[in-house]
Amino acid sequence: MLKTKNKYLRFVANAILFLFSIVIFDQLIGRTLKHYYFTSSSGDYYRTTYAMDSTKADIIILGSSRASHHYIPKLMEDSLSMSCYNTGRDGNYLLFNYAVFKSIIKRHNPKVFILDIYPSELYQSENSYEGLSSLLPYYYDNPETQNIIGLRSKIEKYKMFSEVYPFNSKVIAICKGNLGSYNDNKFKGYLPLYGTTILQNKPLLNNAEDKKFDVNKINAIESMALICYQKSIRFIVVQSPRYSIVNQKEENEVLYKIMTKYNGIYYNLVNEPMFINNPGLFRDVPHLNDLGAQLFTQLIIQKIK
Repeated sequence: MLKTKNKYLRFVANAILFLFSIVIFDQLIGRTLKHYYFTSSSGDYYRTTYAMDSTKADIIILGSSRASHHYIPKLMEDSLSMSCYNTGRDGNYLLFNYAVFKSIIKRHNPKVFILDIYPSELYQSENSYEGLSSLLPYYYDNPETQNIIGLRSKIEKYKMFSEVYPFNSKVIAICKGNLGSYNDNKFKGYLPLYGTTILQNKPLLNNAEDKKFDVNKINAIESMALICYQKSIRFIVVQSPRYSIVNQKEENEVLYKIMTKYNGIYYNLVNEPMFINNPGLFRDVPHLNDLGAQLFTQLIIQKIK
């Protein structure tokens, strides 16, 4: 009986020691990854951190890859005599941009917010919630992101007890961010693309998909429009050029309605003739190349003027 009890006590002690070791390991590795994440001097992590915590630009550009590759801050600064920063991040869409917006507006009121959006972002999609993992490193330091991160799952806040969890699958990018030589400060978030992969002479005709609007996304864009209206910030939503044609009647109606309600502006330039008739201005179907971005930025400048 005594031997059995001793074995049980040793088992419990070993289990506690094992769990304690896991917690210590998680804390050490997690805090190390966090340190190097926030010391990144280039790359996505640097740009997002700078956007949330530091930029005080007059013009803030929000969006996914179509923002990061289509808007050139230097051209806007030279023409409008206002500072500009492009927060666009490849593969991160409306809800991510809403979190960046909330982090910026907490500490700084720019003169203009430009949100680049492709209307399909308004639809229900599991991928758009999985992509919110990009916000995990900011969960505690930027508490305005917490409700948005919580949209991923009901247990997300419990996962955040782990110090490692926010940095899953980010180790390689963290290393690149600390060793990279790309001058993010010079380009102010703009990521140029060169050349073209477009082979056809006419844009593709895409059939509209039968999907349902996502209430969270509609609420996010309406919240941004309302906050900008209350703070007298010009809020401009733009659908930048794409080398494809698709029926977007319902999406456009939703965006026009929100913008009209809050005195914002919506520019649907997805099939602007000067671009759609010139495939050489596109890197691929969704993105302009650097030449196209220069022309597009000039077009936006004229509209802002």
